[in-house]
Amino acid sequence: MIPVWQGDARNVCVVWRDENYDPASPSFWYARVQETESPRWSALMCRRTGRCDEFPDADQMIIERAWSSPIWSMPR
Repeated sequence: MIPVWQGDARNVCVVWRDENYDPASPSFWYARVQETESPRWSALMCRRTGRCDEFPDADQMIIERAWSSPIWSMPR
């Protein structure tokens, strides 16, 4: 597996090749992505109102994740 990255922080193109692909075997692939750490909505609210001291559990950072629909390959 050798991913090739092109682009900037907003637009990325990745090419990936499954070196173990066997057309005679059922296979599936899907992409998973992970964003950079960002403040949770509750952190934005407590910071905006200056009340994070009252609600320390609200001031948290999170890492969002997403995945694509799978690509299926079925033998004929």
